[in-house]
Amino acid sequence: MRQPYFCFTMTLRKKAKTLYQTASEKLGHKGEEAVYRYYIGEAIKECEGREDAFFSVSHYFQAYNKDKRAALNKKKMSHARISAEEIPAVTQLFTPPHLAEYIIQNSLGRYLYECGISLDLPYADGLRPEDFGKRKKDIREIRILDPAAGTGNLIYPAARLMKKAYLKLGYGEGEVKGLLATNFIGLDIDGRASELAKFLLKREFGADFDIVTLKSFEPSSIENYKKWKGVYEGLLLLGERGTVSIFPQKEVEEIQKSFSDGADGGVLKTLSIFNSKYDIILMNPPYLASSDCGKGLLGFIKKHFADYKADLFAVFIARCLGMLDKGGYMGVVCPFNWMFTRQFGGLRRLILSSSDIMNLAMLPADDYKEAVVYLSCFVVSGKKEGVKGSYIKIEKGADSNQALINGGKRYMVDASRYQNTPYNGIMFWVSQRFIDNYRSGRLADVLEIRQGLATGNNKKYLKKINEVPAGELVADAVSTEDFDNKGGVYAPYNKGGQYRKWFGNIEYAIRFDKHAREELSKSGNRLPSRAYYFKPCVTWTLVSSKGHFGARLSSGSLFDVGGSCGFPKKEGDIYVILGFLCSVVATAYLNAQNPTINCQVGDIKNLPYIEPSDGQRARIERLVKENVEIARADWFGEVSAESAKENFLKMKRNEEELNEIFIKIYGLEGELSPDVPDRLITLKYK
Repeated sequence: MRQPYFCFTMTLRKKAKTLYQTASEKLGHKGEEAVYRYYIGEAIKECEGREDAFFSVSHYFQAYNKDKRAALNKKKMSHARISAEEIPAVTQLFTPPHLAEYIIQNSLGRYLYECGISLDLPYADGLRPEDFGKRKKDIREIRILDPAAGTGNLIYPAARLMKKAYLKLGYGEGEVKGLLATNFIGLDIDGRASELAKFLLKREFGADFDIVTLKSFEPSSIENYKKWKGVYEGLLLLGERGTVSIFPQKEVEEIQKSFSDGADGGVLKTLSIFNSKYDIILMNPPYLASSDCGKGLLGFIKKHFADYKADLFAVFIARCLGMLDKGGYMGVVCPFNWMFTRQFGGLRRLILSSSDIMNLAMLPADDYKEAVVYLSCFVVSGKKEGVKGSYIKIEKGADSNQALINGGKRYMVDASRYQNTPYNGIMFWVSQRFIDNYRSGRLADVLEIRQGLATGNNKKYLKKINEVPAGELVADAVSTEDFDNKGGVYAPYNKGGQYRKWFGNIEYAIRFDKHAREELSKSGNRLPSRAYYFKPCVTWTLVSSKGHFGARLSSGSLFDVGGSCGFPKKEGDIYVILGFLCSVVATAYLNAQNPTINCQVGDIKNLPYIEPSDGQRARIERLVKENVEIARADWFGEVSAESAKENFLKMKRNEEELNEIFIKIYGLEGELSPDVPDRLITLKYK
């Protein structure tokens, strides 16, 4: 069961839509600002008295931008850039309460525990008795930053926790109000979100929290700072760069000596915020590919955050690690692709080299669908001590709230194990033997993987294979010269297609006569990998089938980027490699390296590869050849009704025997099952 909060948001969306329509009808003639003011005021009234009122108002705020967000997502799809002013609307997806509690209790809660304050922390995981009271810190001095505060969905539960700590220490309610306001600072580029956060926090705690809207300074207001070029530029572009802004430390120190508080128009406060260290940093940063950012912001990111430029959330993490005190903790909610893919390798190296991962939860795809992406929550320390972290992988369909509290399997992992994974991938749930197999070599050592061609105009060059005129298709060429000698006009074209193993997906043909080749050499991606055309190979579909992978034998064909091909460096290896790629072992490694539906070429190259013994090789070749012949006959419809069932059962037995062989080769007995579900036997005739 999902927690009631998510059920409520379904109702809330309908109410928000109705409220927006009412606001537009009543005040649309007065402009958008009037519509928003009425809408949010009524939303606040609607949520009064609810236990989850704070989060509910935030979701009303999020719902207000729904149409604008949809329009901006279409803009992104058309490869147009998102301006600084548009970033909030396209990225604001607020943090669900249980994810907020997980990172707060494992960062701030851990910090308070180390200060000797015992609180109820149901989401905290991995607290050690020996750490209780080890930190000598007055909690009035704890500085907590939310660098992407939005409407305060992280500050609110964190402030509740801090309030409990103060009360536990004997402070009165009146004292706590003022103290809380000094502990926290929030940053955001959205003035409306900041204003709402301040209002909601004051209503809850009776204090004026420091939620700062990051806006660019007017040139006329900062004339006195022109000689400090780095600071001056940063202030002029603060609204565009937001939290990831950088102000040179030396310049800041000179300015602090030259100006006094109150006479600087807010400059000193801004510089202090960005050049201070924080004990706790909590964030759900904006998720936006850097390539979608405006040119100014993108140029800044490439200059200062080149290793983390794949996405704005990675830039936020890198920037804020530099703002984290050596003894502090940072909690983050963000897409989980930072844990695996090559483009986030720089971020992983930064985290692993400078910090310990104290806690990490990997959420399933069905958990928070509003975010569109798969999420992770994690907490890192501000220093490297080599402690083991507590990890949890929540399975699809599980109640993630309960799993974060006390469900699911926990893994205590030393981050040194990631030294041997591809691009330092965070594969925490697999065995040490699974990791050690990477030391044996990679599939790229025995298989040359090549990118196929892109025509640039499929309509012109491609046909369904059954639409090619008789006599114009050559399906058995061994080279381009042989294709021409046989009078070829069209050649079979591997284009990926549906999930299928062993043989098949021969659905398209490409026009490849001399005239077509001349045109293709000047268009599309200009015929890459020409030396490999028509050669025997294994091919696959880059989009896998719900976590399962399979490859096919091919020859006499060309291939495109969706049907990438691998060419064995030793001719006799083709059946062994095909058998490996169709095994549960290959699937397990691909899912660990990149647990999404998209299987990238780099993931395949990085598969660990262990040479089978001569005896194992002979068995593998025999079984694979049988499966290829069964799949070939099935693809071309050369199967009688009587033999279809027999072929199905034989292929299933063969696949399970191949799985047993490869599981033994890789030493993964007990970790993987050789069983093959009927639905993964990819025959048309069953």
